[in-house]
Amino acid sequence: MNTSASIPFRIGVFLIGYLIAAAVAALAYTSLIAISAQIIGVEAPSDMTGPEQTRMFFGFAVIVGVFVLTTSFLPAVAAVLLLWLVGLRDIVSHMVAGAAVSAAAVLITARYIPFMDELTLNWAIALSGAIGGGAFWAVQRKLLPRSSTSPAP
Repeated sequence: MNTSASIPFRIGVFLIGYLIAAAVAALAYTSLIAISAQIIGVEAPSDMTGPEQTRMFFGFAVIVGVFVLTTSFLPAVAAVLLLWLVGLRDIVSHMVAGAAVSAAAVLITARYIPFMDELTLNWAIALSGAIGGGAFWAVQRKLLPRSSTSPAP
């Protein structure tokens, strides 16, 4: 039985992995911002209830997710093609590629979105991209069949 995946199947796996990685990266960024705000002592407004704060958290995550989806698609395609051509299938390579994709997305956002021209790369954005790259690796590892000629992911 042939275990290599067809090109349309690989494209489908890429799109599924990209959507999941973008959602994970958006939630990771939102969580990192919320955690760092708690660490430095920024308090939420006292007039907000717990459910309101939760709605605000996920609302911000959706906004971040839209930016991630719209600005990181082309860098993600380039990174995945590069990983595929070089033959790197390990989680560390995918996490480094995810951080690079997030850096490229910041550059694209700062250049082409008028009200975001002051955006700069910071540790939370790079770490969120790395976490998204790890999520992409996990999706690919689960959905793509393993070939006997390629190294195990």
